[in-house]
Amino acid sequence: MKAVAAFPAVCGEKGSIGQAASLTLEEVCKKELVVLFAHFAQDTGAHDATGTTTNGVTEEWRQGLAKLTETYCTVGGAGFGTAGCDYFSNNWSAAAYPRPNSSTQYFGRGAKQLSWNYNYGPFSRVMFND
Repeated sequence: MKAVAAFPAVCGEKGSIGQAASLTLEEVCKKELVVLFAHFAQDTGAHDATGTTTNGVTEEWRQGLAKLTETYCTVGGAGFGTAGCDYFSNNWSAAAYPRPNSSTQYFGRGAKQLSWNYNYGPFSRVMFND
């Protein structure tokens, strides 16, 4: 919540079309935050349907922000070369977004994860013009 507060544009406006037009700014903000955290939980959640975690019993909907990287993927570690941890080398994406060196890994990190070279490549073009 401190990070959200640092960016006034988050929860700082509402739409004028459809349902958003009839909502208050507070209602729109609540919806934005729910969607934001749902996206975070998608990629970082423990996703333990039994509700059992290392910290005891926790409902699955409360298990977001449990992981920093994709499951089984670590920098230079196990999982490299497996699904979700590497880059596609046998299709169009290898030609469009080649690996700069043999140790480059394209797996998800952080709350809203990018995976694979075909996602990192376009993101880098937009953000860094390379």
